[in-house]
Amino acid sequence: MIHINTYNGQLYHDLIGQKHNCQVIIRSVPPRMGARGSQLIKTIMEFMGVEYFSAKIVGSKTKNRYTIVQALFDAFNNYTPPEEFAYKRGKRFVFVGKDRRYPREVHPFYPRGPNHQPMRYKKL
Repeated sequence: MIHINTYNGQLYHDLIGQKHNCQVIIRSVPPRMGARGSQLIKTIMEFMGVEYFSAKIVGSKTKNRYTIVQALFDAFNNYTPPEEFAYKRGKRFVFVGKDRRYPREVHPFYPRGPNHQPMRYKKL
């Protein structure tokens, strides 16, 4: 099973995959851009949950659909999670969203059982 982390339908970084002489380049784009690329890649990326991307197929074997799909899945296999990607760059990964300051409101954890009410954090 392949898992791709997305943020609101966007990729965290670009993906590159290659099979024989076919190369697939998938770029992360802003939400206003939408999905751009061949219909085959759009269908697979939509199934994976990625809504905003730009795809390009490079090489002489671009007519062969099987080679394109294999190159696309090679790009998925070369995908690194955002935490590991930030670690390689020497940066700190910070979650963007509501769960950054108030994690228990989004992901409740009750240490004293299911009937225990979580304590509310003071807003800064």
